[in-house]
Amino acid sequence: MFYSQPDGPIVGSGTFKSTVLVPGEPEAFYVGPPSSEKLPKNAPPGAVLVGSITYGTVSTFNKKDEQNHRAPVSYSISYTILPSKMIKKRGF
Repeated sequence: MFYSQPDGPIVGSGTFKSTVLVPGEPEAFYVGPPSSEKLPKNAPPGAVLVGSITYGTVSTFNKKDEQNHRAPVSYSISYTILPSKMIKKRGF
């Protein structure tokens, strides 16, 4: 989940709304932890989940007027699975 404030994941507010990104203009948002229901059931505490997060789509056309899409920005992310008692305590 995305948040508009750094404490959004903790207090459960400030969910980020969709916006149009303007080149050269900064736009801050914060990524919260996945909910416990979304975590793999067989992953032990301390396991690290890795992936990527991608923003935007750029459409281009080739000489045959075929449309191609590509993502202009992608970042690597990781999440370390907490012990279940910590997850329950934090409300994730």
